[in-house]
This record gives sequence, structure tokens and C-alpha cells, in this order.
Amino acid sequence: VAVVCAAAGQQVQPALCQCIVTGLRLHQAQLGGHALVIGPAERFLVEIALSPGLTQDEVSERLFMDKTTTARAVKDLEEKGYITRERDAEDKRCRRLWPTEKGKVFAPQVLAARKKAQEALSRGFSETERRQLAEWLKRLSENAVLLRTGGPPQGKSHPGPDTTEAAVSAKNT
Repeated sequence: VAVVCAAAGQQVQPALCQCIVTGLRLHQAQLGGHALVIGPAERFLVEIALSPGLTQDEVSERLFMDKTTTARAVKDLEEKGYITRERDAEDKRCRRLWPTEKGKVFAPQVLAARKKAQEALSRGFSETERRQLAEWLKRLSENAVLLRTGGPPQGKSHPGPDTTEAAVSAKNT
């Protein structure tokens, strides 16, 4: 089903898909073919690097991802040496996620690549237009979560981590 911009009466789905594909290609080019697959696994790595020691469930909630996607991404990151899973000292059923040195080094690269792709895609936009676009995309994302889950996300709306390179570097020092 095409997403229709009611105000302009124009279909935005093709344009949005074009932006996503182009952004992913730019992002991938910036990473230089690194072993990590572009996609959800990177989002998990960044979240874990910014908030070490989260559980899988906590990461799922923060990223609005289902448990199956989370399990696959965590397994992929662990197998590739970007994170480790450790049993919680107090709750043996719980496993905490920690970035490895490899993950701590790679997370800022992911963020830098993401930033360059975003800058390239938003070239010519004013700061006001960038903020407005970010707000619209946030609302689209929230609506997607509602459609996927059949209700609002559990807990508070997660504004997302501070994904600046400085924030990740500061967490890793």
C-alpha cells in the first residue's frame, strides 16, 4: 500500500524507498565493505556500545524490534566478535550485552558513516527542514511500530541514543 502525502496528494513511497536504498549504499561505501552486514545488527551494536550491559529485552524495547530480530542480530554480533553476552550476577536467567574492543572501535565508524550518508541525502536542506523531516520520520516510525505490534510500544517512547561520534567515543573511554 502506497503511503500518500495527504497535503500534496503525491505518493511518497517511491521517493522514500529511493532515499533508503541510496542511504544504505552510501553508508555501506563509507564502511568500506566491513564484515558487519548493513542493517539491524548495526543498530544493535550502536545501542550496546552506548549503553553497555543492557539485556536483549531492553535493547529490543529501545529499538522497537521484535525478539526474533533481536536474537538474530545479537547472535550475529557475537559470532563476529563485536559483542559478548554475560550472565547477570544477580539474575542467572538474564544475559547482559557488552561491546568487545572490536565493537567499541567499529561503533563510531558506523555512526560516522551514518552521519555522512544523512548529510549527503539532506544536502540543500535548511536546518528547519532537517528538523521537520526528522520529526516526520519519527512519527512514521512510531506509526510503523503501532501497525506491527497492534498497539503503542511498551514503556516510554525511546528518543534514541545520542548517536554522535563523541557520545560513542566517550562511552568507550
